[in-house]
Parts: sequence; C-alpha cells; structure tokens
Amino acid sequence: MRSIFKLNSSFPLFRWPWASPQLSPSVASAASQSVAGSVATPQMNPSGAPAQENYGWILHPGIDLMFVCGGFVWLFALLVAVVPGFNSMDTQACKTFALYTYLIFAVPHGMASYLRVYDVKATRKASGIKVALLAGVALALVIIGCLSTFWASVVGRLALCFSFQHGLAQAYGISLLYCYKRKFYLTKWEKRIFFLVIQATLLLGVTNVLGDSTMTFADKKLDNLIPEFPKWVQQTCECAAVLAVLAFTTLMGRKYVVEKRLMPLPAILTIATGIFIYGFLLNKVPQMRTSGLIVLYYLAHGLFHTPQYLAVTTSVALKNRDWPESLPYSKIASRLFSLTALKHFITLYCLAWTFMLLAPSLQIAMNNMGLIHHPELWALVWVSGMNLHHYWTDAIIWKLKDKDNLKLLIS
Repeated sequence: MRSIFKLNSSFPLFRWPWASPQLSPSVASAASQSVAGSVATPQMNPSGAPAQENYGWILHPGIDLMFVCGGFVWLFALLVAVVPGFNSMDTQACKTFALYTYLIFAVPHGMASYLRVYDVKATRKASGIKVALLAGVALALVIIGCLSTFWASVVGRLALCFSFQHGLAQAYGISLLYCYKRKFYLTKWEKRIFFLVIQATLLLGVTNVLGDSTMTFADKKLDNLIPEFPKWVQQTCECAAVLAVLAFTTLMGRKYVVEKRLMPLPAILTIATGIFIYGFLLNKVPQMRTSGLIVLYYLAHGLFHTPQYLAVTTSVALKNRDWPESLPYSKIASRLFSLTALKHFITLYCLAWTFMLLAPSLQIAMNNMGLIHHPELWALVWVSGMNLHHYWTDAIIWKLKDKDNLKLLIS
C-alpha cells in the first residue's frame, strides 16, 4: 500500500504504522515557529504581546479527556466490571446502542474526511481526483462482495484488518500530537520502540481476523480464507505485543528518571485506550459472544475512535476558517458555538444522513440488476467498502508535507 499512496510523510496522525518515524525535536520546533508565524497567528498580537504558545489540547480539556483520550471507555469498563447486569446487555440493546453511535459519530466521522478533501481548495486540487478514483475501487469491492459468501468474507475481513491499522494509527498519531504540543520529544530509539508497540498490536489483530474460523455476520458464518493459525502463532503475537509495551514503558520510566520528563497524560491515555480496544477487545471475538466484552466493545469503539476523529477534524476546520487574529488557540472551545462551527456541523450531518438515505436506494438498484446474490450480506460488504475508502482517504490527506495541516494540528 505504501508504494501505491507514496506515504513519505513523517507525521503519523492517520498514516500507516509502518511508515517512517515521526517529527524530530528540530522539525517539531520549526513547526511550532511556523505556526507562530502563520497568517492565523501573527508574530505579535495586537496588544504587542509575544506570539502565543501552542495549545496543549485539541478542543478542550474536558472534551479531550472524555472523547479523544478515552475517558468514557474506562468509565464504561469500570461499569462493566462492577455493576451487576451491566455486562450482560442483550443483543438488541447492543444493536440499538451501535445504531445511535453510528448515526451520531460513525457516519459523520467518515463524511468529515470528504469534507476536508473537497471543502479546502488546496486539498481538493491535490487529492480530489485520487479520492474519487478510490471511490470507484471501493464500489467495485462492494459489487464483488455481493457475488458470493466467499467474496463477502474477503471484503469483510480485509476491512476489519484495515480497521486495526486505522484505529491504532489514529491513536498513535494523536498520542504523538499531544507530545509535540507539549514539547515532549522522543529519541530515535524511543520512537522505534513506540512504533514497534503499534506493529506488534496490529499483527496480533490481523492474525486473529484472518485465522478466525468462527466469524459470523447476521447469524451467517463467513467463509474461511486460510486455515486457522496454530495456537502458538497467536500466543507468539500476544507475547510480542506485551514485550513491546513493557519495553516502551521501561524507556519512558528511564526518561522520567534521567530527564525528569513524563510523557503527557493525554498521550498516555490515548495510546493505552487504543491498545486496550484494538489489542485486547477485538482479539477476544469468540469470548465476546458470551460475555460482557461485547458490550464494552460497542461502547468503547463508539465513544473513542469516531468522536476522536470528529474532534480533530473540527479543530482543524475551525482554525482554518475565519479565526480571529486576537484570539488564542486555547479559546478554541468557545468557537464551538460560533456561526462557523454551526455551518460546519450542519453541513457535516446533512452529508452524513443523506449518504445513509442513499444506501438503501443503491441496494435496490443493484438488486434489480441482479448484482446482489446474498442480500443478508449487503450491510457487511457495503459498510466494509465504505470503511476501506475512508481509510484510504485519510492516508492520503493527513501528511506532514502539507504545511497547512502541520500548522493547524500542532497549534
């Protein structure tokens, strides 16, 4: 994939985890200076005060801690662990919750990517055609997935594998973003070990998805693509992930002892939540069917990944449009109630819900053309195809070499 998208960027916000390491201290410092000298934030404020420091949060401490860093996930994990009956929510209740999070967060978070591509002239010019062509590829995968249960399994498992990468890469990138905002820089080896944590967790998830012979959708068993892996393969991947986490934790402990610098709490919470969801919950698929873990997963994914992305894209959109020169970035939460923000949210949710209403029409059209051989799997292949397109789009648009992105994210 890297050769297809040519991801030479060193900024990892929504990029492939195997791409090159992150910002060096010198680059991040230069980025901070670049931000301070940008049009939105002049070198000197009207009052004559020096240029403002980068804001340490994305939107607001409360919003960030609960929706970006995973506060709600740990709150619900506590409820699942200690509240009788909470960890045995029935299937219908789970589906209802999933539907609400899908309407409020999931579909709008996908549309936020396309709004970023086509609403910004520079991004539209650089990436608009690529994203449109990839939409054709995604639609082709949807059509192929409707031909048989085997191809539905291929498309569904492919999307699930990419979801591990996408979710982990996002948590990884935002964790580093908090570090850069607070001028907490990692050494070359610290970056490599942190990178290894993501790689090991990703490998654990992918081997589970590809080798799971019990995976079902709508009570229909999905075809196996490869023989189920021996237990030692999964155990080796689990050990590798645990060792990588321990190695990085040890390095961060040493950094605190030697440099008296502690990794920022938002960064720790963000990556810890990502590993908890994508390294633990999603790798307990068989057990989730008979335990409270499935309840926790619906809550965790719905209240972490998708609102996290909405927070980042909202922050970028607000900074990119009509930002008052005299207003420090620390006041960005106050802009959530501005006319600019209102227009952004109305546009985003109108696009999202229009997209949802068009999906059944497409299903009917494809069914009339005889392209859907297994209607019960339509939802799987449709959501999988659209998710893949979302993942590819993010890999294209969030790059460090785009100076506008750099200024808006770090500021």
